[in-house]
Amino acid sequence: MKAALIATGDEVVSGQIVNTNASFLASELTKIGVEVVHHFAVLDQKEHLNQILNFLIKSSVDVVFTIGGLGPTRDDVTREVISKFAHQELELDEGVWSKMEASLLEREIKPREGHKWQAYFPKGAVVFKNVRGTAQAFSVVRKKLIKTGPKQEEKIRTFEMICLPGPPSELESVLKKEGGGLLDEISKKSSSSTELISWQCINIPESEIAHEVEKALIKCSYQVGYRASPPITEVKLWIDKKDPDANLWQDKLDAVCKPYLYSKNAFSYIDSYIEKLLSSSEELYFIDRVTNGRALEEIKKNTKKKIFKKLCYAYGKNFETTKPAMLFEKSGEVYTLTYKNIKKEFSLKNKNVFRSKRSSIYALLMLFKMHYETQL
Repeated sequence: MKAALIATGDEVVSGQIVNTNASFLASELTKIGVEVVHHFAVLDQKEHLNQILNFLIKSSVDVVFTIGGLGPTRDDVTREVISKFAHQELELDEGVWSKMEASLLEREIKPREGHKWQAYFPKGAVVFKNVRGTAQAFSVVRKKLIKTGPKQEEKIRTFEMICLPGPPSELESVLKKEGGGLLDEISKKSSSSTELISWQCINIPESEIAHEVEKALIKCSYQVGYRASPPITEVKLWIDKKDPDANLWQDKLDAVCKPYLYSKNAFSYIDSYIEKLLSSSEELYFIDRVTNGRALEEIKKNTKKKIFKKLCYAYGKNFETTKPAMLFEKSGEVYTLTYKNIKKEFSLKNKNVFRSKRSSIYALLMLFKMHYETQL
């Protein structure tokens, strides 16, 4: 299954906000075997969205995801454009409107016509619940007659359009099981046998690991990719699960990455260890006496939102607390991470740290891994 993403919004196109939604959605789709082949960002104007849709229906794309434009205001044009493009009239979903109206009144918000507009969907659309807002996601199909094969035989092609809310928390709600469960539905439809396998290698430059990977995969036709986020360099391989040689290529990359391997398939030692500690405590302090606050971004990047929100982060050599706390310290080239009576040390002595300004983050990642493995 091939997909395209269209983010709508003047603020996205102008650069006023960063389009993190597209990054998140593409990542989630890739995990379930959907190949994302296009990214677009368009203004909140009907003609621009129509232009992109007309381009995509002539392409090899099977499904288009729009992000945004489902709100209650005049510049939210997505549902109207999509309904006309699908040749389906908009109809009021009385069930959706009833629940929305009750929710608004409960929050002491007067229901307006703009709110009611959010309960209109193209005829035949499938609605996916948004538990964090009033903009419900929906899917609608347009069928197109195409000619295929050497004899140019006529065939009906399905072109699906899935419209998602713009606020990141609402988008996530629709995708996950606790909300609309959209990812599960897409996974059922996708006939792809492609699976993404990734290796997170630590403290090796992208060029060096790529050189070794390319030698190992010299006769392999699979797509390979890299992402450098020092001190981590990620190696990505899209395998064909139906290929009898799939395990062979995985084994080859296992061997190449083993000397530098931090984790596989983006497993987060930070998230898993902190979550374990929080299972017996409502909050956890992390006292950083090394990085002057830089470690916070690394921890945030590697933890789920619900876990990160319970973490109290402080930096400075004089900060003290009587609460349960992890303590990150340094003495010379030796870094330590301590929690209660468990203390782990990691030394950079005789290690070739290729990015010195990231050496403390390198040590932090390794210390979290050591702590996690102690708990096994």
